[in-house]
Formats: sequence, C-alpha cells, structure tokens
Amino acid sequence: MYHTAKSGRKRKKRRLMKLCFLFVLLWAAALGLLTFSWSVPPIQEAEVTLVFRGERQQLPATGQTVGELLQNLGLTLTNEDVPSLPLDTVLSANTVFTVEHRQSRQEVYTISIPPETQYRLDDTLPFGKEAVLIGGSPGEMRCCAQVDYVNGIEVRREVTGKQLLYPAQNELIALGTLDNPLPTAGSGYLWLPDGRLLTYTHTAEAEATGFTSADAGAMPDARPGTVAVDPAFIAPGTRLYIMAADGSHVYGIAQAQASTSMQGKRIDLCFSTREQQEEFGRRSCVIYFLG
Repeated sequence: MYHTAKSGRKRKKRRLMKLCFLFVLLWAAALGLLTFSWSVPPIQEAEVTLVFRGERQQLPATGQTVGELLQNLGLTLTNEDVPSLPLDTVLSANTVFTVEHRQSRQEVYTISIPPETQYRLDDTLPFGKEAVLIGGSPGEMRCCAQVDYVNGIEVRREVTGKQLLYPAQNELIALGTLDNPLPTAGSGYLWLPDGRLLTYTHTAEAEATGFTSADAGAMPDARPGTVAVDPAFIAPGTRLYIMAADGSHVYGIAQAQASTSMQGKRIDLCFSTREQQEEFGRRSCVIYFLG
C-alpha cells in the first residue's frame, strides 16, 4: 500500500516536470520568433510615383502601362498635358512619371502709371513752406502679353504691345524761398534760386582755395567752373555744385579735373579774375555730387 502511493507521487512529479519543460520550450520558441520578426525588415511593396499636374501620389507597381494606369485612376489627358513618358511605357518599380499641364495664352490688362512730383521755387512763400499748385493723378496703360503657365503657375510673361490710354498728371508743388537767397537742399534735391532743380547723390565737405587761368602752373584749359581735385577724393569729370559751408559764397555748378597739386580733401576753384580769387580766399565748402 505504501509502495503504491509512493509510485503515484513519483509519476505526478515526472508529469509536472514534463509540463514545466514543455512550457519553457514553448516560451523560448515564442521569444525567438518574436525576436526574429523584429530583426527582419518588412518587405516593402514596389511602387511608382505619379505627379499629375503638380499632385504627387505613390502607387503599386503592377506592371501596367502608363496609359492603363491613368485610365484606372480615371485621369484624362488633354492637348495641354505633357507626359514625361509615352503612354505605352510599362511601369516598373521606382519609376517617376509626371504629367504637366502647360498653357500659353494672350492676356490683355492695364497698369497704373504713377505721377511724378515736380517743384517750383516761389519767393512769395515763406522759406520751407510748400503749396500744391497742380494735384497729381496716375495714368493708365493697356498691355498685351504672351503668358505661359505650368500646372496653373505663371512661368513666363512677355509683353508684346503697349498702348497709353492716358498719361499721368504730374504733381507740381511750390517751394517757398522768401528771405532765403541760397540754394535749398533736401532729400537728394537741390533747388536753386533761379528755379532750377538739381539732383545729387551725396555730399562732402572740403577746404577750398581759388586760382585763375593766368596763374603760373594753372591748367591750360581751366575756366570758371573748373575745380582742381585729388582724383582719389573726387573722380575727374564728376559734376558738382559747390557753396561755402556758412552760406557766404555760392560757386555753383562745376566739374572736377585731376591735379597733382591737390591731395586729400582739398579743392581749388577757378575764378575769372584775381579780385574774385582774393575775395574768396580760403573757405570750408559743401560739395554736392550731382546725379
């Protein structure tokens, strides 16, 4: 009786060990399978890229032709569509196929012509005051152009014709100069007392002296309006407007001419007479570089 019970316990123990071993074996197999599935990259399906009128999409590469692909997608080509491949081309993996919608047409449109602003010196107005004499208004021009589009985006415009419908009316402004006999400068413009309007790009200050064409060593072709300069300071041939920095003298419009006797920020002004030269003497001047 005792022997029988002992044998039964042994059988149960062996059965339990077998079950444990089987469980460990199944767990190890499952873990190995899971690890293998993680290490193996997924198989990617071969695709083709279709760019239809600027819209991109990825499609399976099924070995069909370009025409069959477009037909299956319900896409119809027009005379303005330009495919990158013939319609009987068989699509393979990684093929990029584009269809561009190209249009070229004549367009007629109008553009606005902005008015310019002109100034007139007025010695009846206080210095610095402005008064609108004529109000400005824009003009209009009709244009004809050949315009090219790709997928609805403009890529080229060539104007083939222009017709002025009506010109712009420039604005005329009076600028007061009362009690101010000197030129008025501002915003790149130089208004002269005689009514002329000059434009300048920038200004500089320099020490100025005078000479006459009769002086020894003077430039043979010097005349009033000739200014001897250092070419490193002012390029020869540059048009200038020169006046004393304190407003005590206005030399006026001049032209630079290179001189070996001038160095640095110094200029020498040509005068008609010795009396004018001596009266001028040596002064600090403002130089306007005319545009």
